[in-house]
Amino acid sequence: MTRSDLPERRLTAVLDSIGEAAAQNALLRVPDAVLAVGLHYMSDTTRDRVLRLTGSAKAARVRDAIDRHRRMKIGYEQYAHACDRIASALDVSGPRPADGHDGPGPGPRRPNTGSAGRPAAYYRPSRRGSDRDP
Repeated sequence: MTRSDLPERRLTAVLDSIGEAAAQNALLRVPDAVLAVGLHYMSDTTRDRVLRLTGSAKAARVRDAIDRHRRMKIGYEQYAHACDRIASALDVSGPRPADGHDGPGPGPRRPNTGSAGRPAAYYRPSRRGSDRDP
């Protein structure tokens, strides 16, 4: 067993533990560049298995990125880190944040609520019709 077998074994173990639909949903959220680095040194069977789950358009983009990465030096640390990111994206058994947001960027939209917990009124009547003098 070589050093490069360890990340591949972790990834295949996670793939075996979840269903295809959950794996596909998780893999579609992984950036193409991370998938390309993570799949770069893997065996053809594992690479084809992962790319089959991603769909044809994403698989084509990842294959192009893998071809571009062939001209670059990718160290074991980069490869292992990318595999860890893929495996953690696939690990649906772990705890998730309460709001469902676990990445960079803006979080989910929160409803516009007033102080009483009810939705705030967007319509405010004007004071023109009132007997108050502005």
